[in-house]
Amino acid sequence: MISDKKKSLWKKGSKRRARVAIVRSKLSGNNEAEQILRTTKGGRIDALVTESARGDKVVTLHGADGPYRVLVESINEGAATLDTAGTVLHANARFAEILDLSVEKLVGGELLSNFPSWQRAKLHQLIAQGHRRSAGMDLILEAPAGPSKLVRFTLKPLENGPRHRICVVATELTELVEANEAVRSNEESLRQLSARLLQLQDEERRHIARDLHDITGQKLAFQCMALSAFQTKQASNLDAEAQQTLADSLVLNKEVSEEIRTLSYLLHPPLLDELGLSSAARWYAAGFTKRTGIPIDTDLPLEIKRLSPDAEVAIFRVLQESLTNVHRYANTPKARLRISTTADNIKVEIEDYGKGMQAAKSKSPQESVVRLGVGLQGMTERIRQLGGRLEVTSGPKRGTLVTATIPLCGGQVAAPVAPAASAASAGISADSSVAAHHHQRQQIPIADDHEMLRRTAASADSQPKKQK
Repeated sequence: MISDKKKSLWKKGSKRRARVAIVRSKLSGNNEAEQILRTTKGGRIDALVTESARGDKVVTLHGADGPYRVLVESINEGAATLDTAGTVLHANARFAEILDLSVEKLVGGELLSNFPSWQRAKLHQLIAQGHRRSAGMDLILEAPAGPSKLVRFTLKPLENGPRHRICVVATELTELVEANEAVRSNEESLRQLSARLLQLQDEERRHIARDLHDITGQKLAFQCMALSAFQTKQASNLDAEAQQTLADSLVLNKEVSEEIRTLSYLLHPPLLDELGLSSAARWYAAGFTKRTGIPIDTDLPLEIKRLSPDAEVAIFRVLQESLTNVHRYANTPKARLRISTTADNIKVEIEDYGKGMQAAKSKSPQESVVRLGVGLQGMTERIRQLGGRLEVTSGPKRGTLVTATIPLCGGQVAAPVAPAASAASAGISADSSVAAHHHQRQQIPIADDHEMLRRTAASADSQPKKQK
């Protein structure tokens, strides 16, 4: 007699007849068989091992967990199940591949036996922790052939499964680590390139400023002296139109000389090299107010310890770029410049009271970079190279505050200056450095001061006449 279950299987087979073998065994009195049957129905048996003349044979049971087994076998992470002794009860192919073993060799053996002796103690401790809570560890696995692997093992006790079982997930991080190293290497290369570009920019500015002073400025100075001498000696021989033209030429010469001197100062102020940051900052603030009409409240020390050339140039460029942005965008009635020093760092603050900045809502990081502009990026990179930080605080109608902080470590402090030079620099203020006393002028080679050059040349011409 065929049971109802067998009849239903035949009907579902359509044109194919399913062969169903029904094995009935009397389990009365056989407690072991009853226990195996209950365990199998409860889903707590993954496989059966049968003994035969040809050896042991593993029979895998397929049931409702079949789709999950397929999922575990298809993922790119290694997964395994351990018992309390650390024996591998189940492992997918990826787990065996990470350990360079076959699934047959891995399942049924102790997991620690597949690791070198110096790693077993750590892994044993990790398994002990995995019985109680989630635990993880990164290990470097030496491959028999090929490069080593960095693998992260994550252990967690199974909550909805058999007791005293641990789930192990192995994630290979080798490619990720290599990619991160490549990114860091590229970032470091870009930073070095940026630092080199900024250094070349400063050197080029210094060269151009020197050429404007040594060549263009001197030619204009001698041209002015020649025109002045011609005007003095030949004024009576010229008509009114010629005299007016000559006078206009002298005025234009002085204007061009002033523009050349200003441009040379802006490219690279000689005060920064000769007297240091405090004097250069005072001079630039005074010139900024004269050129733009924006008053600046300055709070600067009379003397700042001489820093390295890179540090002084970086701070001066931050000051210069910030005040340029104040003039272009802030629409402020005034600004504030403050430099303070401690035993550990030097801080520069440039603040305006204008319309401020609003955070731009960009669709991509590239747009944010473009909107910020190269000025802010250049300042940030300069300060970063010195181990400092640049902070910009702003808000709509709240003004903008730019703060640059640089640590005064050994590399940022310049070597001690000779006593004579120190005395000269301490006795001269920035506002009066260009029009200081005569003996101080001789100690400060401000070659752009054409008035000083003309007076020196005039006194040299008049001195032989007095001797005659």
